Amino acid sequence: MATLPQSAVISFFSFHLALAQYYPFCLDGISAPDFSRDSQVDVIFAQAPLFSTNPKIGEKLGLLNLFHSSLLFAQGEGASRRYWTLEFDFIGGNLIRGLIPEIVVNQSSHVESLEWHSAARYCLTNGLLWTRKHWSKRFDVLMSLPADDAARAFHDFMSAYNSTSSNDAGAQYQLWRVAKTNIWGDVEATFVKDTTCADGAVWFAHYLSTIAKVGSAAPIDLRATVVVVEATHVEAVNTNDVDEWRNIVDFYKKLTDLTSGNSSIVHKLVVLAEVFFERKYVYDSNVGVYYAVYGNYVPWMRWEYAHFPLTGPPWGAAKVGLQSVNSSGSSLVI
Repeated sequence: MATLPQSAVISFFSFHLALAQYYPFCLDGISAPDFSRDSQVDVIFAQAPLFSTNPKIGEKLGLLNLFHSSLLFAQGEGASRRYWTLEFDFIGGNLIRGLIPEIVVNQSSHVESLEWHSAARYCLTNGLLWTRKHWSKRFDVLMSLPADDAARAFHDFMSAYNSTSSNDAGAQYQLWRVAKTNIWGDVEATFVKDTTCADGAVWFAHYLSTIAKVGSAAPIDLRATVVVVEATHVEAVNTNDVDEWRNIVDFYKKLTDLTSGNSSIVHKLVVLAEVFFERKYVYDSNVGVYYAVYGNYVPWMRWEYAHFPLTGPPWGAAKVGLQSVNSSGSSLVI
């Protein structure tokens, strides 16, 4: 077995720790915020170390620049100040389910297929989740706007982008940002875009600041965690090619083996070496394309606290307001 660099082993154990967490999504979500019409609504960009609600982990993953991002909405001052927490996340509870497909074998043809379950949605809850102390990385007011405008923005944006009709439709969680970087680690070109909690926060902040025509209380500097998979280039895979498809399935079988609780650490390290030194693939769940990754060398992948431009969803602002809302309103509950 080839010797694994320290960075690969650290990556393996860090992600194995993180992916082992299970967080049920949106257990007590509400349909819409009940803003008081007589005061402004503050929009707050908040971040906390990933999985810090687990006392065994605490804020340790913050040392690796791994943070969870959310938008908070607040009205009032002092003891009477009210909050609402808006999160965008993978709905499956355990992130492994969103990163590794289910391998299904057709009983008659014995052909193996990959089924993805990676839906990501918004969830609004009443109050300041996990208390103010939890949001230790960022807690910055981005802007303030009239309550009627904030309520209208929720209705228009969520009815367009947070459909609960099908988990296979709408935004899909995609952890990996496949990119080419220079010798200083700066991203020069992004080949496959990631879609994580930070994107959901940025998309709605963008809608509030542009389409809803609100002013910013301060220059908006949004930074969040990205997981960069190094590459010189990628190529879309022809999944109708039998050999290519077999390679893809074998790759995800190895990833399944890595995250399985049925194998030893020694076995997993052997599989890890195979995964890192062989051809890797990434599935862009938002466009339905498999890519072969080329030029993926040490350190293979890394995470960083990167700048996020204030942009809307890649599907375009024209979608907002075009979708009809049923009599129950625009539900944020999954």
